[in-house]
Amino acid sequence: MVEAGPSEERALTYIEEIKKLIPNKPIRYVMNTHPHADHAGGLPALVAEGATIITQKNNLVFLEKALNTRRTLLNDTLAKNPKKAKFEAVSEKRVYSYGARIVEMYHVSPIPHTNGMMIAYIPKEKILFQSPTSMLPAGGEPANDHVKALVPILEKLKTSIAISTCTPLLRRRPRRTCGKPLGNMKVNLRTNNGGHKSHRSEFSVAKPSRQNP
Repeated sequence: MVEAGPSEERALTYIEEIKKLIPNKPIRYVMNTHPHADHAGGLPALVAEGATIITQKNNLVFLEKALNTRRTLLNDTLAKNPKKAKFEAVSEKRVYSYGARIVEMYHVSPIPHTNGMMIAYIPKEKILFQSPTSMLPAGGEPANDHVKALVPILEKLKTSIAISTCTPLLRRRPRRTCGKPLGNMKVNLRTNNGGHKSHRSEFSVAKPSRQNP
């Protein structure tokens, strides 16, 4: 599972849906892209579910203290079903596999948003999950620091990929097709390397659908 959502309510909805789609199988892992509240608020529900949290090592101390502190709210899922949070810390890259299925986790740094940002890449479908959505600049605009950190990883992958930039975590009702590539458009990333010759990298981006919320 990638991301637990911004709240316990959202995480419980995710868990319910996963159990409908894949019954009789436990949720063993949840990948946290970074520890900000809108991406980590749902983690307590996943801890109560018994899932191991995959996070970048810079986030480990904070998340251990946050999730293993005694919880006293009556309706809190983890308070009702207390469990110690389990973690797997990622330094720069880690690969998870289940049979033929592979997911690769990468640390993206340095960026201004956080020093513990991770992205997930699914090689078979060539899909990259990155967060937050502010990472990509507007069309035709120079690359920001988020993109400058992402480009070297894209170049190492040496492939054209679909990037999921749609994270409906702040929406009351998420778009049903959020994150599904509905078409590809080419984006040129221009980085100004300290005044040196501009570097350009081109890749495919999943074009989000336009639906009413």
